[in-house]
Amino acid sequence: MRMYPVAATGSVRETTGPTEIGQYKVPEGIVVWAMIYALQNSVHNWEQPEQFMPERWLDNRDCAYVTNEGADSDRRVRRFAPFSDGLKNCLGQALGLMEVRTVLATLLGRFWFELASSMGSPEKVRKQQQIALTLKMKEGLRLVIQPHEDPDSKQAAGSRFRAAARAPSGPLN
Repeated sequence: MRMYPVAATGSVRETTGPTEIGQYKVPEGIVVWAMIYALQNSVHNWEQPEQFMPERWLDNRDCAYVTNEGADSDRRVRRFAPFSDGLKNCLGQALGLMEVRTVLATLLGRFWFELASSMGSPEKVRKQQQIALTLKMKEGLRLVIQPHEDPDSKQAAGSRFRAAARAPSGPLN
């Protein structure tokens, strides 16, 4: 959800007064459109943003936020916002996160996933992304899926349970 957000952009907003966005001063009445993909893949917000590092969420469950450096240094700013933020965030956010966690825990507990060789390297896949209202792959995404082990064995059931129990309850990478 961080590297490849479904919605590549947030909702359109209009400034209600003079607003500072980073080093830029935006006057009142200007329409701004947040680019969620850029926010969540920026070197300004993340160490090694191009790397899939799920442990970043385990080490710091609050890493979806960053403290703003400057005059109001106590202000926390979102750097992970797959459902946008504020008053106009997604109404289905809680349900969406619950579904993603449930599906990922189930799938990752049962299967190994890897990029199909026909897709090339992860870098080649990133170059095929098309950003519009949603993020999509120019030619789709092909994966090779292998089961962990015999799903009827007791050991398989135990490993699936342990994998689900270890699934993070915070945002997903």
